[in-house]
Amino acid sequence: MKNFITAFLVFLIWSFFGLWFYSWLKPNHSTPVASIQLENTNKKGTPESSNKTGVELVASEEKKVANSKDSSFNILNEDNDIIYSFSEGITIYENKAQIYIPEIDSNFKSTLKEYFIANPNKELHVLSFYSANENFGTPNFGAQRGNKLKEVLTAEGFLPNKIVVKPMIKEIDFNAEGNYKNGIQFIVKLLDFDRLNTLKNTIPKSLIVYPLYSGSDLLTSTELRNAAENIKNIIQENPSMSIEVIGHTDNIGNSTDNYRVGLENARQIRAYIINTTGIDRKKIKASSQGESSPLNDNNSETGRETNRRIEIVFHQ
Repeated sequence: MKNFITAFLVFLIWSFFGLWFYSWLKPNHSTPVASIQLENTNKKGTPESSNKTGVELVASEEKKVANSKDSSFNILNEDNDIIYSFSEGITIYENKAQIYIPEIDSNFKSTLKEYFIANPNKELHVLSFYSANENFGTPNFGAQRGNKLKEVLTAEGFLPNKIVVKPMIKEIDFNAEGNYKNGIQFIVKLLDFDRLNTLKNTIPKSLIVYPLYSGSDLLTSTELRNAAENIKNIIQENPSMSIEVIGHTDNIGNSTDNYRVGLENARQIRAYIINTTGIDRKKIKASSQGESSPLNDNNSETGRETNRRIEIVFHQ
C-alpha cells in the first residue's frame, strides 16, 4: 500500500509539471494571426472584405447620412473630394411629394452631369428622406420626392439607370411652415452591374392593351394611362430601347380592311404615347398584323374581343 501511495504522488507531480511545460510552449492565439481568417484574398493576394461586411459598410454609410444633424450639403465622390457644395440644400414639404431647388443651387445639376460624363463607371444614389410622422402613402413620400428629383436630373440629360432612389426614414424637424431644407442628399458609388442586369431582366417582352373607342376616336382610360406610364418608365431606364405598336383585329370583314383598321388603331396609340410621355417619336413604330395573329377563336364574341387588341413590343 505504501508503494502505491508513493507511485501515485510521483504521477501527480509529473502530471503537474507536464501541464505547466505544455502551457509554456503553447502559442498565444490572441496574436493578429487569427484575424487572417476574417478576410478574403483576391487573386492578387490583397485582403478584401467579405460580401457581408461590404453590405454592412454600405448600410452604415447611408445610415450615417440619414442620422446626420449638421448643415453640410456636400456631394462627395468615393475619395471624399467635394463634387458640389450646396448653399441651402433641397427643400421638402411635410405631407407633400413636392421638392424645391433654390435658384442659387440650381447649377448642381449641370455640375453633376459633367462629373458623371467624365466618370461613366459611377452611379448616383439619391437619399430621399421622409418622417414616420407624415401621412402614410404608397409609395411613401421619400420615394415620391426622390422620383421627382430623378425626373429633374433625367430632364438634364442623366441616364435614369444610373440614378438609384433610396427612401430613408428619418426624424425630421419641419419648421413652422412645414418645410425642411435638407430633405435630399447624395452618395456617389461605383456602377452596380448586377443591378443593371436585374433591371434588364424585369423588362417585359410586350404589353397588351385593350383601348376604348367612341366611333373611330380613341378614348382615354385608366388602362391606357397606366400603360403609357409603364412604357415611359421602361424607356427612361433603357434609353437605347425602341417600341413597336402593333394593331390586331378579329376576322370580321376582309383581311385588307382589317389590316388597315389595325394600322389606324396602332397609329392612334402611338400618337397618344408620344403626346403623354414625351418619348421621341423616332423610337416608336406603328404597324399592323390585322387578323393574322389571333389570341383566341373568332367564333365567339368573347374570342373576337380578345383578338381586338394593341400589342406594345419592346426592342433592345
